[in-house]
Formats: sequence, structure tokens, C-alpha cells
Amino acid sequence: MDIILKIAGGAAICVASALIGVYYSKNGQYRLNDLTDLKRALILLKSEIDFAQNALPDALSNVGARTGGEIGGAFIKIAERVSERRGELHLIWEDEISSGFKRTYLTKSDVDAVLQLGKIIGYMDKPLQAGNIDMAVSYIDQTSAALREKREKTSRLYTSLGILGGLLITIIIL
Repeated sequence: MDIILKIAGGAAICVASALIGVYYSKNGQYRLNDLTDLKRALILLKSEIDFAQNALPDALSNVGARTGGEIGGAFIKIAERVSERRGELHLIWEDEISSGFKRTYLTKSDVDAVLQLGKIIGYMDKPLQAGNIDMAVSYIDQTSAALREKREKTSRLYTSLGILGGLLITIIIL
């Protein structure tokens, strides 16, 4: 009976540590998905401003509706607050992006890049706004490429370390 409990405990430890390893290996993919959504939102915003020539609140609302998720929700909240004229645009942008992106896997540097865009958008002419959106998209592209490269190297490592760590703990305990 005692050996059965030890084996069951060891199996539970192995499974738990393997799941932790899988979680860490997938963490980069979640950030990559959020960066892709953010890039899509910024490209949509650029086209709304440049080609559709919508007013900024309408453009932000359209982008939020088409993007969805936490990122889209932040754009919709910005549009609502700008439409109601509740403060300056860059302060609204900073507040909503900071609070809306907390529930994403984006890092502080990712959010900072979007916050920098908020200081310019709505205050410059359309070509300068488009250029700044392009710079933010370029940052996202570079970050995504580096993240994909890092993920290729580390995803199997995290999974293997989780499994081996569980086996090591099990062997030490038994």
C-alpha cells in the first residue's frame, strides 16, 4: 500500500512539472498571438485614417470591433471616451491602453511602443500618423521575429526541463 502511494505521488509530481514546462513553452506563443492582434489593429487603424478617412473616434471604434479581444476592447473604450470628450486624447490613450493591455501577454516594452503612438495620434497630419503607425508595426514585426526565433529554441527546452525536473524530484523523494 505504501509503495502505491509513493508511485501515485511521483506520477502526480511528474505530471504537474510537465504541465508547468508546457505552460512556459506556450507562454511565448500567447505573446506572439497578442502581437499579431495588435499589428492587425494598427494596420486597420492606418487604413481607417488614410483610406476610409474616418474621424478618429469612428476609426478606433471600427478597429476595436474588427479586432476583438482585450486589444479591441481597449480601442473601443478609447473611442467611447474620445466621443464623449472626456479628457485629452493622449491621456485617454495612455489610461485605456495601460489598463486594457494588463490582461494580455504583452510585455512592458510592447505596451510602451503603443503608448508612444498615443502621444502622436490625433495631433499630427495623416501622413505623419501613418508613418508613426508604420514605425509601431515595424517594432511589432521585429519583436515577433525575435520571439519566434527564441520560441523555436526554448519551447522544447521548457517542456523537457519540466518532465526531467519532475522525474528528478520523484527520484529524490522515493
